[in-house]
Amino acid sequence: MIRTSLILIIAVLAGLVVLALLLRVGRRHAKGSALIAWRHVIAAAVSLIVFVGAAVLFDLGRSGAPSTDYQPPRIENGQIKPGEFKPVPGPSAS
Repeated sequence: MIRTSLILIIAVLAGLVVLALLLRVGRRHAKGSALIAWRHVIAAAVSLIVFVGAAVLFDLGRSGAPSTDYQPPRIENGQIKPGEFKPVPGPSAS
C-alpha cells in the first residue's frame, strides 16, 4: 500500500516540477510559444508517463510463474514469515 502511494506522489511531484520549469522558462524566454501554451498538458503527460513507468517497474518480478502457488504471510515460532511463491509439486514418476 505504501509503495503504491509513493508511486502516485512521485508522479504528481514530477508533473508539478515540469510545470514549474515550463512556467519559469515561459516568463523569461518563450512568450507566446506553443510549448508554453500547452504547459499544463505537457506536465500532465509527464506525470502520466512517470506513473505508468513506476507502476510497471513496481510490478516486474513480483509475480510468480504459472507453475507456482502463493503461500501467504504466516506466523511461525512468533516470527512473521513473508508471503512467497512456492513451486507446485509435479506428478511423481512411479
